[in-house]
Amino acid sequence: MQYDVFTRMIYVELNSFGDGRNNATLLSLQLLTVTAVVVALESRIGSGEDSGYGAASSSTAMIPLGRLRWPAMLLPALVSTFTLALPVGILTMWFVRAEALEYDVGGRAFEWGFALNSVYVAALAAAATLALAIPVAYYSGRSRARFAWLAERATYLGYAMPGVVLALALVFFSSNQLAEWFGPGAARAVYQSLPLLVFAYVVRFLPQAVGASRSSVLGVDPALLGAARVLGEPPRRVFRRVTLPLIAPGVLAGAALVFLTTMKELDTTLILHPTGFTTLVTYIWRVQEGGYYGRAALPALVLVVVSGLSMIPLLVQGRDK
Repeated sequence: MQYDVFTRMIYVELNSFGDGRNNATLLSLQLLTVTAVVVALESRIGSGEDSGYGAASSSTAMIPLGRLRWPAMLLPALVSTFTLALPVGILTMWFVRAEALEYDVGGRAFEWGFALNSVYVAALAAAATLALAIPVAYYSGRSRARFAWLAERATYLGYAMPGVVLALALVFFSSNQLAEWFGPGAARAVYQSLPLLVFAYVVRFLPQAVGASRSSVLGVDPALLGAARVLGEPPRRVFRRVTLPLIAPGVLAGAALVFLTTMKELDTTLILHPTGFTTLVTYIWRVQEGGYYGRAALPALVLVVVSGLSMIPLLVQGRDK
């Protein structure tokens, strides 16, 4: 939209000559300051909420709408129409009108491997995030200790940080600090590598997995765990045979949410993706920058379809609640 906000100006400065990187760093520090203030205010506002174990077990009261049922559904239906049907319709129109999609115009031909790259890196990010989210969610959901609260809140720092700022910090670390500490070889091995990109995704989207998993942990009845302990089961076995099956839907929903947001994350992917590793979002960005909107239609539709499929676990969990 060419609207000068922090994230856009940081990206513009990062790709400019001269003092561009220094200017991008200063803008990033300003944005981080604003972000820290907002996170601190949110923490103070939400500090009075009950975070005790089993707090989420209470059910929500259902209010019958009667004759107002259909009018109440009208507004969400209109929102869904404008947010989903309209973009899909426009993309379909662009795709139908696009000519000679099979030809390569300046290296801008679409390949299905781009979709596979997106699914692959999103799956890696979801798996890595899940491995870190379960311990944090379990500990913060069961314990009332302040350290448990801090551990859970600390995960939100990466999510509050804009992707372009996080990517810029990792670029500086991998290209400058690693070269200074371990030599140029280490910097070349890490800079714009797939593990670095996955690490950035984990930092960005860890709170999504933690939040979904922690909600499931809070919903587990402590009496079930107490009964298992009374029967002589050790804590690890109780977690494996009782807790984990009960929280599995929330854990899988968190993984699906991370997968979905990774698929459509542009800023981090655009800056940190390995050379030659093109995903759907980076391809869409490249062709729209060149004005080839017809070529952006097919990968955009593929992205919508894959994102819709990844929403299934979230919808199933919401229906079961």
